[in-house]
Amino acid sequence: MMVALRILALVGFGAVALCALAWLLTRDRVWLRRGLLALKLTVVLAVVFFGIVIVERLQA
Repeated sequence: MMVALRILALVGFGAVALCALAWLLTRDRVWLRRGLLALKLTVVLAVVFFGIVIVERLQA
């Protein structure tokens, strides 16, 4: 499960970085909105996965 959390973090923050890079190159505000959405989704999914890991460890 921790491997899934690490992969999620890499993919999510990679998406945020790509959106930031695209914004730097184009200065189009839509890339800022996409980057913010990607960041929000990454954080929410990371919290959910982290909660699942905590519950699994408490049950063991």
